[in-house]
Amino acid sequence: EIREDVGKANDELLYVYRRMVNFQLYNMLDMYYKVELDSVTIDAKFLENSILDLWNLRKSIVDECKRRGL
Repeated sequence: EIREDVGKANDELLYVYRRMVNFQLYNMLDMYYKVELDSVTIDAKFLENSILDLWNLRKSIVDECKRRGL
């Protein structure tokens, strides 16, 4: 939902999205490096894909912020 809303969001909402995605990305990376991954608890590939999706979303948000001069 956020990915579709990036271009339409007002400046304040875009700022909230950026902070939220940064926080979630930090937590996912922290988990990736601290948790022993196996297919029983959490699949490493799933976590890697989630991190990549968050990174791409973050990039979209940052690009929109730059475009708007925020």
